[in-house]
Order: sequence, then structure tokens, then C-alpha cells
Amino acid sequence: MINRNLVMCIAGLVLAAVFSFSGCGDKPASYKIGVIYPLTGEASFWGNNARNGAELAVQDFNARGGGQGYKVEVSYEDSKSVPKEAVNAANKLIFNDGAKFIVGDLASSNLLAIAPLCQQNKVVTIGQGSNPKIRDAGDYIFRTWPSDDLMGRAVAKFLNDTLLPKQPAILFVNNEYGKGLTEVVKKSLATAVSLEEGYDATTRDFRSIIQKIPRTSDALILVAYPEELPVILKQLAEARLNIPIIGTETFENENVKKISASYPNPIYYTVPRFADKDSAVYKDFIDRYKTKFGKEAGVPADPAYDAMMLILKGISAVGYDPQKVKDYLHGVKNYEGVSGIITFDEHGDVVKPYWIKKLLEGKESTVSEVQF
Repeated sequence: MINRNLVMCIAGLVLAAVFSFSGCGDKPASYKIGVIYPLTGEASFWGNNARNGAELAVQDFNARGGGQGYKVEVSYEDSKSVPKEAVNAANKLIFNDGAKFIVGDLASSNLLAIAPLCQQNKVVTIGQGSNPKIRDAGDYIFRTWPSDDLMGRAVAKFLNDTLLPKQPAILFVNNEYGKGLTEVVKKSLATAVSLEEGYDATTRDFRSIIQKIPRTSDALILVAYPEELPVILKQLAEARLNIPIIGTETFENENVKKISASYPNPIYYTVPRFADKDSAVYKDFIDRYKTKFGKEAGVPADPAYDAMMLILKGISAVGYDPQKVKDYLHGVKNYEGVSGIITFDEHGDVVKPYWIKKLLEGKESTVSEVQF
């Protein structure tokens, strides 16, 4: 005969376990967030800026009591600017650390590499990769940096409406970032290109590549990373290829701006219009960043900050449930972040206008704005 007290005891334990489990989705012991950025390798300049931005967001969230008494645990991983390493990092965060949310990566190749893993395992991911393919990576994948589809169209529009080149040449880093942006530019140009040449990201001597640029070229579209840009600009000047250059947001770098003074022609570049530099929100972010890290906030610290903060706000609003947070993010409209106003479209993309900036004799100025 079954002991009635024993049955009731077992039933009580089962119910306790059920209630305990059902509550853990909304009220975990801690919020586990993963961060993946290239802290070493070719994109490490950006990666460390982004890591700092994400770290500052966690500090601010905790300081404002946003965790509602729950600790935010962040695991930082180095993708080493290599897609395979980014996947290894994502696997570790998801399966070893139990992270249900990831901030990063900023390199398009890396974000595209980890997106299927994150989508399959329903891990909400907010990166800053710009390749147009990211928009179709899945409903758990977001980005706080605009698509290269917009940047490429901004580059082409400036060329078509202002510079009016007849035979522009294109040099690009041969990865997802460079190839994706180059394709968008070519589709939007009003003229054919005189040369389309890709180079390996590890290249540090560009003389043989520069020699391929036809002397009939009247503009150079340059899609490169900050590490190689000073060398390219120096060797372009040495080759006396005195034509205007138009580049991307990678020119928004102090080392690049310094070396640009030695290039004899104007250098134009596109950059998303993020926060108004005079806004109180942005100034406060800049001050706190400098206080914490002892240096100015570099690209893309502010979009990385917003990525982390939006995830934390989502968890705080709807609970520690990736599906609910995913739905929450798809509903974000006109959020005032430190990187400006954020609205996610149906693909998880953020849409922003672009500035066209000019570097000449080491001085920077804003030429125009392209709206979408």
C-alpha cells in the first residue's frame, strides 16, 4: 500500500520544482550577456572601442538600478577579426556560458558567420556589421549600424550628383564588407568603372595594386580599413595619382586624418549621421566614456553602447526571455540613444541619413547630407 504522506511529499516537491522553473525565465539569478568583438587583428581598433561602449552601458544600467536587483553578467570574447574565431566565441557563449543575448560582432564577415548559430538557437543578437545580407539573417538578428546598401547608395549619389566622374576606379578589401559595399556602389553608379580591384586584408604594400589604376581614372572609390588607409594614402601620393578619393566611415579616424594632409587632392567620405554632437545625451556619453577609459570615444563605441542598453532595457521590460525581447526590439521606434534616434525596421535594420565629409590639407568639413 502506497504511503499517502510520501505521495503528498513527492507532489509538493514536484510542484515546487515546476514553479521554480517557470519563474526562472523572467527572474534569473543574473542576466547573462555575451559580447563578441575583434579585440585583436585587423579590426581591433574598432573592436576595442565597441567593447568599451558595451561595458559602459552595463555600468550605466546597473548604476540606474535597471537590473531590478539582478546582476548583469557579461562574458567578453575576442573574434580576432576572423569569422571562424567569431563562431568559436559564439559557441562558447551560447553552450558553455548559457548566454541568451549577444552584442556584436561589428565586422560583417563575423556577424554573418555567427548569425545562423544565433538564429537557430534563438539568441537575440545586436551587431554593427554593415553588409546588406545581414538584413535577411533572421528575426533574432539586429544591428545598430546602418546597412551598406544605404552607404553604397550615398557614395554613388555623391559621385553622380557632385563629382561627376567618367571613369572612377574602385579598390576594396576583399571580404564581406568590401565586396558587399562595392556591389552596391557599382549598381548605383551612373557610369562604368575603369578598374575594380580587391586586395587581401593582410596586405600592407599597395604599390603593385596602385599601378593597375588606369591613368584615365578621374576618381578613386576606396573601401579599406583604418589600419591600411595611411599606407594606401601615402603610396597613392608617391605614385602621383592626383585624383579625388571617396571612401567610407573608416576615414573617421585620427591617424587617417593626419596622413590625409599629405594627399594633394580632396578626400571625401560617407558616415552615418548618428547623434547630434551638441545634444545633451551625446555629450553626457562622451564625458562618461572619457572619464572611464581615459580617451575619446571612437567609432563604433556609441552604437555598441546602444546595442547593449537596448538588450538590457528589453530584459527589464519583458523578462529574461529571448523571444519576448526579440519582439520588444522589433517594436522599438524613435528610441533616443547615444548614437542618435533608433528605429528598427521589419528586418532589424536601423535606418539613418548619411553625411558627406571632406578632408583637405588635414582639415575636415561636412559637405552635404544624403537622406533615405
